[in-house]
Amino acid sequence: MSDMLTVDNILLQQREENFNYLQAESQEAAYNCPQDDHIARAAMIKRVRIRIAGCGGAGSNTVDRLARMGLMDGDLLAINTDAQHLSSIKSKAKLLIGKRRTKGEGAGGFPKIGEEAALEEVNKIRELMRGSDIAFVTCGLGGGTGTGSAPVVARAAKESGAIVFTIVTLPFKSEGSDRMNNAILGLEKLIRYSDTILAIPNDRIVSESPSKNMNDAFDYADSVLAETIRGLTELITKTGLVNIDYADVSNVLRMGRTAVVGIGESDGEQDRVFSAVRSAINFPLIDADISTARGCLVSVIGGPKIKVREFENALSEIQSRIHPDAMIKWGCRVEPEMGDKIRVMTLLVGVNSPFSVNTPDDIRKIERIVGELEEATEIDMIR
Repeated sequence: MSDMLTVDNILLQQREENFNYLQAESQEAAYNCPQDDHIARAAMIKRVRIRIAGCGGAGSNTVDRLARMGLMDGDLLAINTDAQHLSSIKSKAKLLIGKRRTKGEGAGGFPKIGEEAALEEVNKIRELMRGSDIAFVTCGLGGGTGTGSAPVVARAAKESGAIVFTIVTLPFKSEGSDRMNNAILGLEKLIRYSDTILAIPNDRIVSESPSKNMNDAFDYADSVLAETIRGLTELITKTGLVNIDYADVSNVLRMGRTAVVGIGESDGEQDRVFSAVRSAINFPLIDADISTARGCLVSVIGGPKIKVREFENALSEIQSRIHPDAMIKWGCRVEPEMGDKIRVMTLLVGVNSPFSVNTPDDIRKIERIVGELEEATEIDMIR
């Protein structure tokens, strides 16, 4: 008898569970929309396609770092003439250019060879960049492959209809006038095909690097470039409390050609978001007068305890520092692993910077400024 009671109890429990399940399903069904499937298909079709093309050794290193960071929302592409270096890069897509011109042995520091190598594979480059909505093109200017191939890649992305955001580093003054001249010529070509350019001098990077060792300085440079690209990519593609869509980003990037980026982090302070924002907009990597900025993207990532009031104060601070008519778009995302930390990234477009890149005259001005930076740079040149 006791066994029968147990079975009856089990059956009764199962019936109750089934009832509750069906009731929950009916409640969910009551809020189903007939257009849900159509909307889901449209969202898949119009998924923002972001491609990150790293050109040459430095650009490929940035792609490698992004891959190791676990970036999933952008298509990574490493492009190089150096087969040995390219084989060490972690990326879903790689392109060895100039197999006939360089035989996989690099461009030897000559941008013309890098350009010829890219043109040799221009149809493949066009195919790889086709369908892009936003294309990040990154390289270290001054050498052969990056300087020569980046404009070819940027042009292919632009012709595909993408917004092109170019992020480059400028050579050390101590590397000599030839590399600086190469960089200047590369920049002159890149401005033709870029909507926004972020140019960072290596001398400025090492002056802000936690270590004066060359390897550590380049590692720091890679981390800044990679964090910038990852931050912007995830700002567009990841869903959060407040979202920024592709139209927001494209409109801001078209507000001005010269951009500066800032990254700030705060942990457990009373005004932690405000503190992180202040660090971001005073980011020391590039000097700039941000009062002229006509566009601003703000990404805020924090733990579960983040408060709306903190954002309001932070945005008020940014608004007070940039042009009164500037377009500001911001996104907020909660990541439990952040705990009490807050990370803020700002991208300011249309700023007045010594490294503004709008015309060839601006580029020549940069050459003089980089020379002044070298005087204050002390670093162990270890390769």
